Amino acid sequence: MSQIRKLQIKIEILRALNACEGIAMSEHTLCTQVRILVSPTPLMSELHEGLRHLETTKRIVGVPGALESGTKWLLTDNGKAELASIESNG
Repeated sequence: MSQIRKLQIKIEILRALNACEGIAMSEHTLCTQVRILVSPTPLMSELHEGLRHLETTKRIVGVPGALESGTKWLLTDNGKAELASIESNG
């Protein structure tokens, strides 16, 4: 996977979570939204790689949900700052 594609996936993850305004989004919903926005449609492995990278770098945080809903994701202050920086640089 190219660096540009990795970045595109990460940006769309950050944007999707930013739009939630502090409400946790289920992993299923988040992945579905990013798969709609990124072309060609990313593989689930690409999405999970992006999620893990953003979590490791403290841009997002995973919150365990009920067994049926799985992990829910929230944007951190670091993630908000990175997204603002990316969007201000065009």
